[in-house]
Amino acid sequence: MTLSQSGLDYIRQNFGLQSCCVESGISWNYMAGGQDHPESGGTAQIVARLASGLLDSLIITNPGRGAFTKAELDAANGSAVTLQDAQLIAKHDTQIEGQWCEGSTPTQTETPWTLIFGAGVVVAVAIVLMSRKR
Repeated sequence: MTLSQSGLDYIRQNFGLQSCCVESGISWNYMAGGQDHPESGGTAQIVARLASGLLDSLIITNPGRGAFTKAELDAANGSAVTLQDAQLIAKHDTQIEGQWCEGSTPTQTETPWTLIFGAGVVVAVAIVLMSRKR
């Protein structure tokens, strides 16, 4: 995970609601290829759009917050924000999942690769068990 405390604070304040990461309730427009595209959703989607590096800019329209770029997000974080960071934010955008709100600290032990590793182990165990039945 590459999110710093300052990066998470910036994300919550600018791409969240009431200083919390959220899964919905935000509207924005992004510029890509010189065209404006409206979209709505939550904090992780905004971070993913910016982290992809494919956008010229993103303008939060509801609530009205102005324009943001990947360079600004990366500068606030102190290093590049990645798509894996957006996946991790998606795990913390509801109260059910341990919502990241003001005062939350990103845990360095969490990684989006846990699910991939877990699935690989399940597949490997299934293959071993199936080969034993033969």
